[in-house]
Amino acid sequence: MNRPSPYVSLVSLVAIAAAVACSGSDGAADSGAVKAGDSSLIRSSAVAAGKDCVAGGSKVEFGLDADADGKLSDAEVQGSALICSGPSGVESHGLVTTKELPAGDGHCATGGLEVDVGSDKNGNQKLDAGEFTATYVCNGVAGPADGATGATGATGEHGATGATGSVGATGATGGVGATGATGESGATGATGGVGATGSTGATGAGATGSTGAVGATGAVGATGATGGTGSTGATGVAGASGATGSTGAPGATGATGATGATGSTGSTGSTGATGSTGSTGSTGSTGAVGATGSTGATGATGAVGGTGATGAAGSTGATGSNGFTVLLKMTAEPAGANCIGGGQKIEIGLDDGLPTGTARNTTLEAGEVDQTSYVCNSTLACDFSNSVLYAGYCYATLDFAPPTAAIGAWINNCQSLSTAAPVPTGWVLAPEDATVVANVFPNYGWGTHCLVFSNGNAYGGKNHALGACGTNMLSYSGANYYANTCARRVLIRRRGF
Repeated sequence: MNRPSPYVSLVSLVAIAAAVACSGSDGAADSGAVKAGDSSLIRSSAVAAGKDCVAGGSKVEFGLDADADGKLSDAEVQGSALICSGPSGVESHGLVTTKELPAGDGHCATGGLEVDVGSDKNGNQKLDAGEFTATYVCNGVAGPADGATGATGATGEHGATGATGSVGATGATGGVGATGATGESGATGATGGVGATGSTGATGAGATGSTGAVGATGAVGATGATGGTGSTGATGVAGASGATGSTGAPGATGATGATGATGSTGSTGSTGATGSTGSTGSTGSTGAVGATGSTGATGATGAVGGTGATGAAGSTGATGSNGFTVLLKMTAEPAGANCIGGGQKIEIGLDDGLPTGTARNTTLEAGEVDQTSYVCNSTLACDFSNSVLYAGYCYATLDFAPPTAAIGAWINNCQSLSTAAPVPTGWVLAPEDATVVANVFPNYGWGTHCLVFSNGNAYGGKNHALGACGTNMLSYSGANYYANTCARRVLIRRRGF
């Protein structure tokens, strides 16, 4: 969380307005509401001496950083408060008081704190009517039971791809493949039966002639039953060969008998007539398949399937969390860099446990602090006998000459080496500031001609022509500072609250 400079004037207490809308004066104010998540901001500006603040002072404006740009714009200002300096020669003591407000209070419906900030003008150590501005730190309104509807879920995944379109028309039939190789020949049919032997020609009258020449071998018929072996006739005298009788007509093919036992080979008979052609053997096995014809053209692509169903809606976003209470913590601030004379340290933040801590435990922990301010004891108020209050700072010369002194009206006209001095505790050499030159120097002279800034540049005051009057005018000896030319004095400053 952001932390402001520890040098915060009394009026920066208004930074506790993380839950404040508008603030009035004399203890009256309008209540406001907190929008969870907004940060409170403040800005301050100098108030010149006049009807609002006789001796000048500061105006503090506060509000919520609605556009989160880290700056309080005019449109974001919800209220303001004036802290006026006391009149010349009179100290003005800044005070702050707090009072708890119960739930149902007219300023804070949810309860909270009333913080009164002002100047103890009459010195009675309390803030009377007309001396303070009241602001109200209201507890945050509890968030709704249900958070805002979550963002619409991410679009569901695309539906499954539609079914494939119908198959395209079959391509044209490929050409007939080449003729397969000729299958093997079928088995040879059974041989027809041997025709009946023709009648034997008449035996020649003469003696048995010599054995005639063996006739040509007839086609082998089916093996018949083996006949009995005839007795061998006596070998006759070889007579002349008789004429060969005519071949008898072929007998009908007899049924094939069962194969008998092989008998002894008989004498070869005359050639029988050629048997009839046996029946055609069974068809040989199919030849090998011819080569596949070329593939037909691909059919047209089927129509695209319909769009798949829309995915389911995303789940509802998580319920928003309840708002957090604004807490304020005040502790004593010892004397030191934040408050020279001690004072009060005021811390404010949401009871949200961020960035560290425990949320909703009604205790403002270190990690929950959003902004810190300091209300310093009145020892820091300007001593108007030797200093001037401007824009929250007391301006004086290193030798504390009276601001209104004319030339020759106070001790000497110059702070030279003989009066060199260290910078007092709590003060610093005043840095060059054009607004101080324009708004302070025309009204005050500090008994010299020119005032010297920390960078050595000098400018004329009321007792001299206004504008620049030299450079490198600041010198020092050890820890002691002085103006190296007369008539000039070294200007210092410190916080004025």
